[in-house]
Amino acid sequence: MPLDRTDSWNSECNIIAYSTEDFGNFFENDEYSTDILVKDVLDIVQLSRDELRGAEARVRLDALLRGMLLHAPNSNGARYIAICLYLAHQRNTVVDIIFPSFFGFLNQVIFSTLSIDDLAQEIESTTRNQKSLIENVAAREGHRCAITHLIEESMEAAHIIPYSLNQFTESSGPELRDSARTWDMLHHWTTLDIKSLVGEKIDTPANVIYMTHDEHFDFGRFKLSLEPDMDEPNQYQVKLHKNH
Repeated sequence: MPLDRTDSWNSECNIIAYSTEDFGNFFENDEYSTDILVKDVLDIVQLSRDELRGAEARVRLDALLRGMLLHAPNSNGARYIAICLYLAHQRNTVVDIIFPSFFGFLNQVIFSTLSIDDLAQEIESTTRNQKSLIENVAAREGHRCAITHLIEESMEAAHIIPYSLNQFTESSGPELRDSARTWDMLHHWTTLDIKSLVGEKIDTPANVIYMTHDEHFDFGRFKLSLEPDMDEPNQYQVKLHKNH
């Protein structure tokens, strides 16, 4: 069960005060069952519920962590999150150590916003291509919302990987650090090479879904998700998450 880690300036290993080698040894140690680790960490999250909810008003961190543990794309992803939280609990409280790592993740994935300067730059660089992008995605979906299959006046081309995760520049500032850390977390939770969508590919049909404004909002807040249809290649089933 090899652990393929990437280098980043302040990875979660730095935050929980464990070396990458120690983390990897724990990850690969078959004596620690993933199912038992997940169960133990779910208990830790439950015990820390009040602290987690008080740490960030915009989202229920306890629900987010439970979701990442219970709905990881595969067992390696669940094991990765469980070990991060388990080791954090051994060093200190989950809130004190884990929240700094998740803060960049929350801002870039769930609450991603652009500053005025960044927004102006994005508008200038993407406006020329936006019309063509929307037309291509609309044609691909038959001009219907990919979620509801309805045709409405207000339709949008929604990015799967948000622009906020495309902050890879020569700078070593907080945006680059947070992007590196977030990609590190997403890569090891999903075990997918989702970073291949950054750069110029982030504004192509491969990273865009055609949907209504309401579905776009719900998708961005993880109120709905898409799961592959095992019987139909390149088809997905919509899953609603009303309690999140």
